[in-house]
Amino acid sequence: MTPLDWTVRAACDGMDTNLFYPLGGGQPESPEPVAACLRCPVVHECREFALTSRQSGYWGGMTEVDRASEHRRRLRQALKEAS
Repeated sequence: MTPLDWTVRAACDGMDTNLFYPLGGGQPESPEPVAACLRCPVVHECREFALTSRQSGYWGGMTEVDRASEHRRRLRQALKEAS
């Protein structure tokens, strides 16, 4: 088993990947990626992958802006716990 085996169970498997890369890193123009994430059985794995590997595009139901904010929140939490 490889680290990305979860991708074959993703609701977006087989969808046009261009739908997940909106200009400016915001919300996708089409509702398809959002709908896929809402029903996806591996949305959490996808989100964690995107957060830890700093992916661009729409992953795990989050935009790049959403993930940057979450990354900063986690960093602040880790610093708080370390002090």
